[in-house]
Amino acid sequence: MSAEARAATADWPDAKVTGEGIRRAVRTSPANARTLRDTLLAERAATAEAA
Repeated sequence: MSAEARAATADWPDAKVTGEGIRRAVRTSPANARTLRDTLLAERAATAEAA
């Protein structure tokens, strides 16, 4: 599910990466969407720091 969320949000700006947006794009529960949001934002932050 992480890969699906990553693909769905690849071109989204960080401000648009929300639990609700992910929930709708991936069709998952609100709790899973929030977990995915936190994971994706952490990955983006780590990538930005490495660059």
